[in-house]
Amino acid sequence: MGATTTQGTGLGAANKGKSPYNDLAVSKHIGPRIMAAGKSTCKDGSVSVEIPRLSGVPEMYVVLLTGTSPSPTFVSKSLHKATEEAWAFSLNSGTRDEVFWSVVKIGI
Repeated sequence: MGATTTQGTGLGAANKGKSPYNDLAVSKHIGPRIMAAGKSTCKDGSVSVEIPRLSGVPEMYVVLLTGTSPSPTFVSKSLHKATEEAWAFSLNSGTRDEVFWSVVKIGI
């Protein structure tokens, strides 16, 4: 198969113009995506985590957790509005456990 042009305008040219459907920007993603993530240390078995306010309402998001020990790790208070600029959630685990968390926007 040979080239159909030397000017970059043939059937296989890469400069045929930009389509909005070719853009892979994060703003175009429809499904679930991680909006915030971090690591917290549970002193005395619990910790409260505060994150910047996200768009929408807290019910549009879920908190996912994993811990570094066999102690059960769970969200004891779900994502809620803490202040005008911040949301918060509380989690429980074993004393001094490191807990890795992420806030994920619900979607398909």
